[in-house]
Amino acid sequence: MKRNEVEAKVRWKRMSLISVLAGIILSSCLMVTSSWAIVLRDIEEQSPDVWGIDIDDEKFIPKRGGIKVCKEQNMIIVGFYLSGSNIDFYKQEFSDGKRKPLGFEIDINDVSGVFNRNDITSVVTSFPDYLRYEDNPMGDDEHLYTLAINDPTVFMKKVWHLAAFHFSDHIDISRATFEVQLQLVGDVRKLRDDYHDIYNGYGVDVEMQFWSWFNTLAKYGGGEEDVDGNNFFGIRPSEQIFQAKNFFVGGEEGYDRFLWNWSNNKDEGCGAGKICDYEPYNCSFGSDPWDKSGDNNSGGNGNNQNPPLDEEIIDPGHPRNNGDPDMKISTVNLSKGANSTRHHELEQDPEEKFYAYAKIKNDGTARAKDFKVKFYIDGDKKNFNRDDEDYQGSVRIEEFNSGAEIRYSKELTSPTEPGTYWVYACITSIDEDSDMGNNCSDEDDKEEYGKL
Repeated sequence: MKRNEVEAKVRWKRMSLISVLAGIILSSCLMVTSSWAIVLRDIEEQSPDVWGIDIDDEKFIPKRGGIKVCKEQNMIIVGFYLSGSNIDFYKQEFSDGKRKPLGFEIDINDVSGVFNRNDITSVVTSFPDYLRYEDNPMGDDEHLYTLAINDPTVFMKKVWHLAAFHFSDHIDISRATFEVQLQLVGDVRKLRDDYHDIYNGYGVDVEMQFWSWFNTLAKYGGGEEDVDGNNFFGIRPSEQIFQAKNFFVGGEEGYDRFLWNWSNNKDEGCGAGKICDYEPYNCSFGSDPWDKSGDNNSGGNGNNQNPPLDEEIIDPGHPRNNGDPDMKISTVNLSKGANSTRHHELEQDPEEKFYAYAKIKNDGTARAKDFKVKFYIDGDKKNFNRDDEDYQGSVRIEEFNSGAEIRYSKELTSPTEPGTYWVYACITSIDEDSDMGNNCSDEDDKEEYGKL
């Protein structure tokens, strides 16, 4: 792909944050022989042979991914979905059977200059924090932020993984023009320390730059020199996934979500293998338009108009597996719209649509896998028995970490006949659940329900 000044700035960010003093000293050292952008280019050009990576193999790019821009909440949600081929790519091994320390970075760049990374107030992820690392903003364009992943093999395949970036209230992120790039990265420090013969495949000029970098960190890094962000470098040229500038433009003719499907060459309205859609009042990532199973979709027919599974990630938990899961539903609330205030009771007209929310938690010491949260509407509070005629729909969860707490949502419709009704939620049975008595919102002596 073509290189330009913006790309050169982007490639500054292959290391995590160290002191400004160290950056200044390091920059001065490196500029003696060549520009840092040229050094990074040389690393990218030499690395495929050193690491044994096929330069034409694009399986390092998550099969699906995208961004959702929440205008009212000043939030960008980044999502990625790994296929089995993606996981296999990152499981590549050296001759001794140990995994090559490979990762990837998703670069989100606002080429219009609307937002600044210093305006990011928080980052919330659906996965443990140790699986990502902070990049080094020295030399970066200030309008760029990176979601950097150090070990993709730990992630569940065929599941969407999300990271939400919250911005200061004074920023109008809906005006931004987003460019998204994917970068394959490798832990060069680990390569140097554990596989020196392979590391010596780099040219003398590149090894000298690495020597200067790591020695400067050791001298001025303040004790933080050996962290992922300092060690991972781009080991092949980055791939531009898309550049999109029409967010929210023209009302419903615009869009607030842009997705890619890397193995799909079909033009789906926004380019080959790309979909852009518009749900301005739904500040969640959204369901998968390529998933036709209907598990997460309104009516079970794959139309994908339902709010996403991850309405709110309260606590991502930990991927432990040293015991049993213990799932429970703690609250059920209702709202008129997907981004409206949630209530315990809701005034509804017959056959009027609304949203039901179930907050669930895993109090056990192991992940729960492959289950559903089912929603029911019943006119008899005292004799709720989960009849098929009361069943309204479900959301499917492939994996739920120990200690995690997440609120899930489903769009429902009020009954045809006027009256008072109660909305319940239940978790389908899970093997080895240590306590089955709290898997429905009417159990465990809580009677958590919504009222219509």
